[in-house]
Amino acid sequence: MERSGRGPLVVVSHLGLDKDHQLARACPEIDVIVGGHTHDALPDGETDNSVLIAQAGDYARFLGQIELEIDPESGAVLQKTARLVKVPTTTLPDPVFEKAVQEAKDEAARFIGRSVGVLQETFDQDFFIECDVANLAADTLIERMQAEAAILT
Repeated sequence: MERSGRGPLVVVSHLGLDKDHQLARACPEIDVIVGGHTHDALPDGETDNSVLIAQAGDYARFLGQIELEIDPESGAVLQKTARLVKVPTTTLPDPVFEKAVQEAKDEAARFIGRSVGVLQETFDQDFFIECDVANLAADTLIERMQAEAAILT
């Protein structure tokens, strides 16, 4: 993987911990993988091939905190740490967050059951090779998130 630009390379993954480790071994250029899917609670993260892997468990029991010390001249990551912060069970939901969730649900409800397009031909779907469904989803993520790349598995 060729890196361009300055600063850390952080991957947000939903591959699961085993696949995050495989990704770290395949791409040592990555500085941090913030992972999900398997809901592992990694108290101090895990390092594989110099890549810091962090996951914060499930059901918002923890908040994950990642700290990066970055060289201001080169943009290189000098040090990286991860830790979990226990969320007290007495913590009330944040009203701003709750409002945003409700607004998103209300917006989604307006679209449920509404046709947004018609396929002129069948899309292929394959869990092991590149396929039309994954390409459409990746293209949609790139456009919606104004990203440079998107990878789906």
